[in-house]
Amino acid sequence: MVQTKKKFLDHVLNALHLDVEQLSANERKELSEVSRNALFDLEGPRSISRTPLPKELWYQDRLFMPCVAIYKSHEALLDVEIYVRRYPYCGTRVSPTSHLRHSIELYLQEAYVLRQRMIDFLNSLEKDYAGCPQAEELEIVNQPLCVMLKDYLKPIMAARKDHVHGGGFDDEHLKRIDILELLAGHMSPNKTDKQRFSKEAFGLLYKSGYKKERKRWTKLVHDWNSAIGKLLDRYFEILDGIVFDQAGELVYPKAAETFSRKMP
Repeated sequence: MVQTKKKFLDHVLNALHLDVEQLSANERKELSEVSRNALFDLEGPRSISRTPLPKELWYQDRLFMPCVAIYKSHEALLDVEIYVRRYPYCGTRVSPTSHLRHSIELYLQEAYVLRQRMIDFLNSLEKDYAGCPQAEELEIVNQPLCVMLKDYLKPIMAARKDHVHGGGFDDEHLKRIDILELLAGHMSPNKTDKQRFSKEAFGLLYKSGYKKERKRWTKLVHDWNSAIGKLLDRYFEILDGIVFDQAGELVYPKAAETFSRKMP
């Protein structure tokens, strides 16, 4: 079964291709030159001379970029699942515990960003399609989808609220292995046999505690990502049937006909 997140993105990208096909031969040539300059960092024009149509601006600002932002946030969350599972900084000052904590902080922050982007996208679509046949559908689904978003992400938001403070993410498990890491790495200039034994014991406790904590977070992030994947599929499944017709073609709102970027 095709993931509806990918299906929605495919429909968005196909709408871009249709817009390009509507350009004149000279405009396509100019676009090709601009794209080449930007891609290879060449001297020359970086934007086409033709003034973008309101529909093109609406597509870019209100559909394409928000969709890409949501997609990239989800990809970042999937990446963190790998970060917490592996420690790639042996031989550097970055400790395993610091790397794990940083990865957790990144995940919690990106999950919050994802939630806000999905809510903002819903609200902007409802606003733009006001007065269109799709308006009633968007009004009906907006609140239930926002509730579903908050329910699915509630455990992650709770962890973010409870454990992320001014000094970053912290909880009792990480505090414990932080202390063990410090004790295991403490060097005394004149170690007694007892001190050497204590250092080795703390080292074993640290390694065991870190592995246990890394395994716990690996499973936790995997479970959260599985839930978020289902959430995104349902989210885009609903929007796909509203924003695109049965043939997968974009249905522009009336607002797109007069859309213009607001200057800062």
